[in-house]
Amino acid sequence: EIAEGFDSDLPPELASSISRNVVQSGGFSTIFQATADYAHSVKRVGLAGNVSTAFRYYQDLDRLDAISHTAGLGASVRLPKGGSLQLNQSAAYSPSYLYQLFPVDNSPDLGEPIPANPDYQIAQTESYVYNTRLALSFGSAQGTAVTTSGNFSRTDYQHQAAAYVDVDTYEARAEVARRLSPRGALSAGYAFRSGEYGSGGPSEEHRLTIGAEYSPALSRTRRATFRVGLAPTRFNGPLHTPDATVDTPVNANRFLWSGEASASYPFRPNWTSTAR
Repeated sequence: EIAEGFDSDLPPELASSISRNVVQSGGFSTIFQATADYAHSVKRVGLAGNVSTAFRYYQDLDRLDAISHTAGLGASVRLPKGGSLQLNQSAAYSPSYLYQLFPVDNSPDLGEPIPANPDYQIAQTESYVYNTRLALSFGSAQGTAVTTSGNFSRTDYQHQAAAYVDVDTYEARAEVARRLSPRGALSAGYAFRSGEYGSGGPSEEHRLTIGAEYSPALSRTRRATFRVGLAPTRFNGPLHTPDATVDTPVNANRFLWSGEASASYPFRPNWTSTAR
């Protein structure tokens, strides 16, 4: 994949402080990105892998930079009684941290790497990110399904500055879903996440998830679907309280609520409307 871009000139108040021979000066650039995928399945075992690399060429500077490289490898084993065991390992060089401001899927595909997303790369940060995920599930979507997972992630900055610190995060999840009938289902889960983000101590998050689904039949082939979910969360971590002489972090608890409701209606055989 090849993409051409143009960064407009800097604002006058910043242009005087930045040299014209650095990448922040703007101008035309070209992104070269290549990706390779591999997947293989035999009997009860599946393997998958993905590697991706990206380079950016700056025409005005006649300069080629390696933006990011990422790789992922996963293996899955089908167990008796509808069980499944999945292990994913991924690593990346200089991924885009701006991209992580947006929500991401907590259930990645087998062998999926850490997103590189060179379009979001606003500054080169020499860092390495490693992620290990283990998931175990049993049951069936037509009856009772139990899903558990654990995740460890590490970010290692090679040239640490005041704004960047190495980060280790741990996460564990468990969920039980039960289909009561063809029209209704319930689910409940718990998630724990812990990490130290350079704010004076470790932070912990405890989240409960409660969901319900109702799907009445409109005809032999069409069903309307209504879903609702609640997620009460307790966050424990250091908070910085301004002081006359020093910014002192203190531990504090915060209770947060989030919720989502959606309705989906297939008003035509090939058309569906959804509100969330």
